[in-house]
Amino acid sequence: MITNYKEVVELLVAILTLGIDVFFVGAGLGTSNVNSKTLKLFLVYIGSFHVLFSFVGISIGTYLHQLIGTFSELIGGLVILSTGLFFFLTTIISSKETKGSSYPKIVTLAFAASTDCFSVGIGVSMHLHMILGMLFGFTSIGILSSYLGIRLGRKIGGHFESSADLVGSLCLIAVGGLFLIW
Repeated sequence: MITNYKEVVELLVAILTLGIDVFFVGAGLGTSNVNSKTLKLFLVYIGSFHVLFSFVGISIGTYLHQLIGTFSELIGGLVILSTGLFFFLTTIISSKETKGSSYPKIVTLAFAASTDCFSVGIGVSMHLHMILGMLFGFTSIGILSSYLGIRLGRKIGGHFESSADLVGSLCLIAVGGLFLIW
């Protein structure tokens, strides 16, 4: 049961941020010349990795919460913030590579796009009474957002790929900051 509005706001922001992040990953993938079968495979991997990373992050966060109490919320916020900063700096520093449609690249992209679920899972683990809702929310919004991003990417072409990656990483930075100050 939800105990206060702060929980609802934290969880909605976390779910929406994960959705925005993978939306822009999907948009970046949609701008490349990738066939429909590969895009569907990407969505399956996004869903699988989102469930896996969310569950592992929530499990570790729960252990930390029991071990060190409310200090684990600070650690969760720092992990989310540092993940966002890492993706932001990686996007700025990395050279523009041509995205291919090879199987390993699609799996790697889905894996990388889902790693933020781990850090968000740690950050929201203190809401154990909502664990199934969090897992379902993270996964379903991740798949839906990726799909919508792919559709948008198909329409806009390859001009906005790095901008999309920057926006996704800035969203993670914002959520990490929110967890630290709230």
